[in-house]
Amino acid sequence: MDKELIKQVARILKENPAMVAKSIDHYEQYIVDIIKSGSLENVRIPLFGSFVVNTKKLKYIVDISTMPKSKVIKRQKRTP
Repeated sequence: MDKELIKQVARILKENPAMVAKSIDHYEQYIVDIIKSGSLENVRIPLFGSFVVNTKKLKYIVDISTMPKSKVIKRQKRTP
Protein backbone atom coordinates (compact mmCIF):
# COMPACT_ATOMS: atom_id res chain seq x y z
CA MET A 1 0.00 0.00 0.00
CA ASP A 2 1.20 3.49 -0.82
CA LYS A 3 2.60 5.07 2.36
CA GLU A 4 1.77 8.60 1.22
CA LEU A 5 -1.88 7.63 0.68
CA ILE A 6 -2.02 6.07 4.14
CA LYS A 7 -0.61 9.28 5.64
CA GLN A 8 -3.19 11.40 3.82
CA VAL A 9 -6.08 9.21 4.96
CA ALA A 10 -4.75 9.21 8.53
CA ARG A 11 -4.49 12.99 8.46
CA ILE A 12 -8.07 13.35 7.15
CA LEU A 13 -9.44 10.90 9.73
CA LYS A 14 -7.18 12.25 12.48
CA GLU A 15 -5.95 8.73 13.17
CA ASN A 16 -2.59 7.06 13.61
CA PRO A 17 -1.15 5.96 10.21
CA ALA A 18 -0.39 2.53 11.69
CA MET A 19 -4.08 2.13 12.55
CA VAL A 20 -5.11 3.05 8.99
CA ALA A 21 -2.60 0.58 7.52
CA LYS A 22 -3.80 -2.15 9.88
CA SER A 23 -7.43 -1.53 8.86
CA ILE A 24 -6.54 -1.76 5.17
CA ASP A 25 -4.57 -4.97 5.74
CA HIS A 26 -7.54 -6.44 7.62
CA TYR A 27 -9.95 -5.83 4.73
CA GLU A 28 -7.44 -7.12 2.17
CA GLN A 29 -6.97 -10.33 4.16
CA TYR A 30 -10.75 -10.71 4.59
CA ILE A 31 -11.28 -10.51 0.81
CA VAL A 32 -8.48 -13.01 0.19
CA ASP A 33 -9.93 -15.45 2.74
CA ILE A 34 -13.42 -15.28 1.21
CA ILE A 35 -12.08 -15.82 -2.31
CA LYS A 36 -9.83 -18.71 -1.23
CA SER A 37 -12.72 -20.41 0.56
CA GLY A 38 -14.37 -21.01 -2.80
CA SER A 39 -17.83 -20.32 -1.41
CA LEU A 40 -18.47 -17.69 -4.12
CA GLU A 41 -19.93 -15.24 -1.62
CA ASN A 42 -20.27 -11.60 -2.51
CA VAL A 43 -17.89 -9.51 -0.42
CA ARG A 44 -19.25 -6.18 0.83
CA ILE A 45 -16.98 -3.60 2.39
CA PRO A 46 -18.87 -0.83 4.21
CA LEU A 47 -18.52 2.61 2.60
CA PHE A 48 -16.50 1.12 -0.27
CA GLY A 49 -18.61 -1.28 -2.31
CA SER A 50 -19.16 -4.91 -3.16
CA PHE A 51 -17.10 -7.52 -4.94
CA VAL A 52 -19.63 -9.67 -6.77
CA VAL A 53 -19.06 -12.97 -8.54
CA ASN A 54 -19.93 -12.71 -12.23
CA THR A 55 -21.80 -16.00 -12.67
CA LYS A 56 -21.73 -15.90 -16.49
CA LYS A 57 -17.96 -15.47 -16.52
CA LEU A 58 -17.56 -18.16 -13.87
CA LYS A 59 -19.67 -20.61 -15.89
CA TYR A 60 -17.58 -19.88 -18.98
CA ILE A 61 -14.32 -20.44 -17.09
CA VAL A 62 -15.59 -23.71 -15.61
CA ASP A 63 -16.83 -24.92 -19.01
CA ILE A 64 -13.52 -24.11 -20.69
CA SER A 65 -11.43 -25.66 -17.92
CA THR A 66 -13.39 -28.94 -18.06
CA MET A 67 -13.44 -29.12 -21.85
CA PRO A 68 -10.97 -31.52 -23.51
CA LYS A 69 -7.91 -29.71 -24.89
CA SER A 70 -8.73 -30.88 -28.43
CA LYS A 71 -12.03 -28.93 -28.40
CA VAL A 72 -10.62 -25.64 -27.10
CA ILE A 73 -10.20 -23.11 -29.89
CA LYS A 74 -7.26 -20.79 -29.38
CA ARG A 75 -7.45 -17.23 -30.58
CA GLN A 76 -4.83 -16.26 -33.09
CA LYS A 77 -3.44 -12.80 -33.62
CA ARG A 78 -4.42 -11.17 -36.84
CA THR A 79 -1.63 -10.16 -39.14
CA PRO A 80 -2.14 -7.07 -41.29
